[in-house]
Amino acid sequence: MTTTALPLPQRTSYAPLWISFMVAIAYGLPMGILNVAWAQISADLAQPYDRLGILLTAGLIGRMSMTLFGGQILSRLGVLTCMLLGLSGMVIGFGLYFTASSWEMLLAAALIAALGNGVMDIGLTLIVVSRYRAGTLNWMHAAFGVGLIVGPLLLTAVNAWGWGWRAAYLLPLGISAVTLVASFITRAEWTLPIARNDDGSEATGRAASLIETLRLGRVWLWLAVAFVYGGIEVGVGQLSGDMLIRERGVDPVTASAWISLYWGSFTLGRMVTSFLTRYPQYMLMRAYAVGTVVGALVLFIPNPAAALVGLLILGFAMAGFFPSQLTAVPGRVGLRH
Repeated sequence: MTTTALPLPQRTSYAPLWISFMVAIAYGLPMGILNVAWAQISADLAQPYDRLGILLTAGLIGRMSMTLFGGQILSRLGVLTCMLLGLSGMVIGFGLYFTASSWEMLLAAALIAALGNGVMDIGLTLIVVSRYRAGTLNWMHAAFGVGLIVGPLLLTAVNAWGWGWRAAYLLPLGISAVTLVASFITRAEWTLPIARNDDGSEATGRAASLIETLRLGRVWLWLAVAFVYGGIEVGVGQLSGDMLIRERGVDPVTASAWISLYWGSFTLGRMVTSFLTRYPQYMLMRAYAVGTVVGALVLFIPNPAAALVGLLILGFAMAGFFPSQLTAVPGRVGLRH
């Protein structure tokens, strides 16, 4: 007996969708801030420039530890509890960013915020994939892109106001706190549709264990693709500011604006992708891959204008890749996984 994909519920509430968009913006903001703030942060906390890799690793550990066991956590606690715990972690993490007076506090902030995001991310994705139309997940990830766009501009503004880099983290802190309260108020809406078998009966099998899921060859293929994609997206976003300023001679304010444009093309690409769901996925994936290669080659041209063009092509080309892959996961690995 086979199990079909999660069906759409009869009544659709849009409260979880709007909250999901706000959560995505809140988590995108700190990444956008860090894109251009690291030079200030490293000088302020007396850390070598290359300690950025350690800070990113702290966030990676937080997200991976929750993602690896996210299915089991979700099946035991439910979507609502995962949302409340995750948003609480983000509030604490962003609060630590705002008050960080030492390198250790900054690492703790990155770890706790990532733990919070990781514990709710799977449930958030399942809610959007299962309850709303195809392409909606692209809009949620476009909201994440909005946070990435605003982050560098926000840091430039708080610097102009003389507040320092810590003040930039007040916005994601405030959004996370508001969405935490909103999630509790709308707690009755945070439920997944009932999965059913082909004959209409309710699917009642237990959730797959991590070991069972890792035995699937297609899971390892997806991991490899996500590894490469994530490295390109985050690597370009975090390191392009240093490239523009140190290698291409672009002033910091202009570099900040260009990085925002990179994330802007990224966000626009995800919006456009949400309207392309009628095309076969393999065609879109190939187009994204070709565009990524072209953008990377243009980025290698030793000219400031070429760097901007390369960033715009890369952002747009990579935009729809990750959410399109996520949308296909339930159908590719089955509901148990």
